Amino acid sequence: MEDIITNKSLFLLFIMAISLLSCGESPLLNHKNEKSNPRIREKSKSCLSKGVFSGLCFNVIWSEGPATNGESKMKIRFWLAEDAENVNVEGLEVELWMPEHGHGSSPTTVNSIELGSYEVSDVYFIMPGFWEVRITAVVNGNRKSITTLKVNL
Repeated sequence: MEDIITNKSLFLLFIMAISLLSCGESPLLNHKNEKSNPRIREKSKSCLSKGVFSGLCFNVIWSEGPATNGESKMKIRFWLAEDAENVNVEGLEVELWMPEHGHGSSPTTVNSIELGSYEVSDVYFIMPGFWEVRITAVVNGNRKSITTLKVNL
């Protein structure tokens, strides 16, 4: 009889322990402590030599992220190659796209900080994988691609 009570007690203790441990956040789904990839955070500086944006230079700096654990943010600065003067870009948009899955994410928000400088917020990489960050602007009433950044999370 003592063995039955001991086995029942151990079984109940085991069930209680499992129940208590399952109350926490899943380590598979919880990305709060995820580190951003330092290679992606580095500055990307480029000057365009062809098309409607010829002579336009830009750099992108990730101020937060990129990561899948919440909002990422970036700053983009534009200047002219000929005189290094900052220049505004009309209708700047940043779109997130996951080509392997054929979908994007929620719309980003682009705010002008000062002449030629923009902050992009509401950047949410909703799942791990390969993403394109498509940066476009309007020229003569038509939306044109400036660049596409590759991000692998």
